[in-house]
Amino acid sequence: MTAKRKAKFFCENCGAEVPADARVCKNCGRFFSSVRCPSCGATGSASRFAKGCPVCGYAMDSGTFNIEAYSEEEKEEVHRRLSDAEQKKIKSAFASYERKRARGAGSALPLWVYAVTLAVLLGVIAAVVKLVR
Repeated sequence: MTAKRKAKFFCENCGAEVPADARVCKNCGRFFSSVRCPSCGATGSASRFAKGCPVCGYAMDSGTFNIEAYSEEEKEEVHRRLSDAEQKKIKSAFASYERKRARGAGSALPLWVYAVTLAVLLGVIAAVVKLVR
């Protein structure tokens, strides 16, 4: 028996995948007031997007379109609204994301954190050297 597929949620600011019920991105700290569909721009609560976008049907799971989560009427509406080119674009966007994630692209911390840490470390080393002389 296959598990029911769910829509994936991503931070609009940094692109990191976030839980559906997240209020803040763990990667960049951005606060989420609502969910926005990256395909059509529709906004609403996360519960409205549990099966994907209620307007255009945008929903993905492991690089495949999540059409199984919809009723037959909803499936027909999704297929009517999305052209083949749009469906391919959606699939390629998520495939690209999966490739980046598999390569380990992106760090858990922003670059400025590393820069500040390095500056503080160099300051401490300079102070120690000055005291030793």
